[in-house]
Amino acid sequence: MSTKAQELALDRVLVDRIKSGDGAAFDEIVGRYWNRIYSMVNQLLRNHQDAEEVTQDAFIRAHRGLAKFRGDSAF
Repeated sequence: MSTKAQELALDRVLVDRIKSGDGAAFDEIVGRYWNRIYSMVNQLLRNHQDAEEVTQDAFIRAHRGLAKFRGDSAF
């Protein structure tokens, strides 16, 4: 199994755990994706505080939307 396939499989497991009420799984998702999302947002905004806020907002919105997430796409 490729590294990308392993990452996708782990994301699916974590999403299922989050949907089951496992808060630690959400912390793990945040840990896996925070730097990637923050870096992209910071490149666009060129402002550390704004990038932090937008990244945090993205995770809040993702958490709220997970109940409707069908898994048809990558997290």
